[in-house]
Amino acid sequence: MRSDRFYQSHSTQEIRYLFYEYERFRCGSQQLAYEWSAFSNGKETQIEHIWPQNPREERYLGRTPQNHQGHVHRLGNLTVTRFNAQLSNKLFADKKRLYRDSPVTIERCLADERTWSMKHVNERTEQLSEFVINRWPIPHLEDEAASS
Repeated sequence: MRSDRFYQSHSTQEIRYLFYEYERFRCGSQQLAYEWSAFSNGKETQIEHIWPQNPREERYLGRTPQNHQGHVHRLGNLTVTRFNAQLSNKLFADKKRLYRDSPVTIERCLADERTWSMKHVNERTEQLSEFVINRWPIPHLEDEAASS
């Protein structure tokens, strides 16, 4: 869960399902914007890198290419969106405007952040990892969490 290569080491469907379940958790008894069939089809939602994989003007996450590569594909830097084509390689400040209009709670809440940094990626990675460990308790993952 805490891998620097989370995006590359999991299928798009696995990542979508994780975010679908997280959206269900966050919404509680509220109606979801998308059911699994729409969430999973790739037309309604796509995987989005909050800080872009290929930022324009070489605006790297963590200010260096090395820091950028070590954080950009982490779970905490991913979300789901219906605006992927519009968001593209824009920087966080530009993306916030579209995040605010998202029907997906876990994307919409990103608009509340003033900035997006390695610290935010790390904190969100921990938050999502804890959700996964609690949602799907697997003994070796619990042991891994305790030792990190």
